[in-house]
Amino acid sequence: MILEPIYLYCGRTGSGLWEEPLSLVASFAFVAVAVQVWRSAGELRLLRVMAGLIFLLWPAGLWLHFLPSPLAVGADIGPILLLVLTCFYGVNRDMVGLSRSMAAVCTLLILPFAAVSLPLIALLHGAAGSAAYVPLPVLLLGYAAVLRPERPDTARGLLQAALIMVVAIVARAVDLPLCGVWPLGTHFLWILGTAVLLWYLARVYRRHMLAGLAGGG
Repeated sequence: MILEPIYLYCGRTGSGLWEEPLSLVASFAFVAVAVQVWRSAGELRLLRVMAGLIFLLWPAGLWLHFLPSPLAVGADIGPILLLVLTCFYGVNRDMVGLSRSMAAVCTLLILPFAAVSLPLIALLHGAAGSAAYVPLPVLLLGYAAVLRPERPDTARGLLQAALIMVVAIVARAVDLPLCGVWPLGTHFLWILGTAVLLWYLARVYRRHMLAGLAGGG
């Protein structure tokens, strides 16, 4: 059962390896972003961890779009979840200024928050398939509001990141509804939007950390 082929996205019409060419090509964007984040990381260890997890999205995405199955979905979700937790841990620890233990606790609280919000989000027309991702831009907007008084540049960056993610989620959500008029689907735009989001979040984090070092000096 876990290897049984499944049809998740508009672009896939058969069980062949090359049924989702646009999504396959788009997945290589994660390689480019991972390399860029690694090169820009310097002494920022969290960015190096992010770069490694971003790179893992590439083989996971290739598996999902070459041979989609429940097992492939699980392999894709794993690095995504780790990456989400890593990013928000960095926000809690290094942007909000929480201790490591409190940052970890607040980061893990994202999971029950998402679980509680999923049924409500699923009520939105066309949002059910992307409901798991909707809480993330909401959280980014919340952190932007908290940081705005003292770190307006960082808050602006998180706000812009939230907007990027909303656009990407919309591209994911309209994939199946628009399949009749656009058979190639829009899932590849979700992949590209996610890659841009990760690059931009890494940039916001790096800029925040460098500004803190400059201020401390």
